[in-house]
Amino acid sequence: METANEGVWVVDTEFKTTFVNSRMADMLGYTPEEMVGRKLSSLKFEEDLADLYGRQQEVLGAQAKIFEGRYKRKDGTAVLAFISTAPLLNDEGTVEGSFAMITDMTELRKTEQECRDMEKRYQAVVDNARIGISVLNSHMEIVAINKQLKRYFPHARPAC
Repeated sequence: METANEGVWVVDTEFKTTFVNSRMADMLGYTPEEMVGRKLSSLKFEEDLADLYGRQQEVLGAQAKIFEGRYKRKDGTAVLAFISTAPLLNDEGTVEGSFAMITDMTELRKTEQECRDMEKRYQAVVDNARIGISVLNSHMEIVAINKQLKRYFPHARPAC
């Protein structure tokens, strides 16, 4: 588990941490020793607690789940994460805790937002240009046109 690229997190039925690998601890700015014994809720933001409690009930009901969420780092900043959880069952089928694999999505989400912002800036430049601009695909079909070109060719429509 120590060589995994994902964080590994195990909690008991009270949602106290019983194990984390180094990757998980690093994600949140702690050592594994600092995390063991901590309640999961202490590593969440106040506004995320209602969602956490709902998910905890699903785990106690022996349901595996995959979802996105966030955790609070030691420095108070957020880690956006892709989370895959599964209940830990004993031989009688009783839930004894939960096991989770966590992938840090913070940088990916930041990059996605930067791309969306860049696209908005690009679109504003193209739409406000004083000349008509069109974008064609390899089949010479119009895939985008700006407002200026639409003025001269009102029936022109992107092919996609």
